[in-house]
Amino acid sequence: DLTRYLGLLTAGHLPFDEVVPGVVSNLFDFDSDVASAARAAAAALKHVPSLQTHIEVIRGELMGADRLKRSLAARALGTLRDRKSIPTLIDMVGSIDAMERYSAHASLKEISRADFGLDASAWQLWWNEAQTQRRAEWLVLALSESPLELRRSAIDELSAAQGTTLGYHAHAPAPEREESIDRWMSLLAARPDFDV
Repeated sequence: DLTRYLGLLTAGHLPFDEVVPGVVSNLFDFDSDVASAARAAAAALKHVPSLQTHIEVIRGELMGADRLKRSLAARALGTLRDRKSIPTLIDMVGSIDAMERYSAHASLKEISRADFGLDASAWQLWWNEAQTQRRAEWLVLALSESPLELRRSAIDELSAAQGTTLGYHAHAPAPEREESIDRWMSLLAARPDFDV
């Protein structure tokens, strides 16, 4: 398993269609370290064209009969920031299966950078409004009052996409954060093509 783990980490640095099927198949490995390495590799290969075809297959596993595969698919789609899976993930948050609930909740947080816990109704209310917004807008909203963990994740993604934090620091006092958030809001208004 160590060989597969290291191989998957390497595969993430090889942006070729040929490596995608192997990465995707390992997303469903029972070894949590191997599945985690496959998620990291898949995220690194997100812009490889054939991965987009495989994402449809991964989404299909959310509706499958195997509960472990459903949970692993949910985790993978969260890592891939797959907004099309959000309605199904919201349904899964209300599952009677604890592993499914945990995986769906973790993925919804990762995609949205919001957190409504295991409250499927609250997630649905959020989605009713958020589905018309760019994901970048969700991340900018997360910079304000979200817990520190989500603020950090949101600014990491935004700054990676834009090449700057626009002066935002997740640990800064709220008034300082708000000044930076105003700059991010201005950027969103000026750049309707900007998204993450």
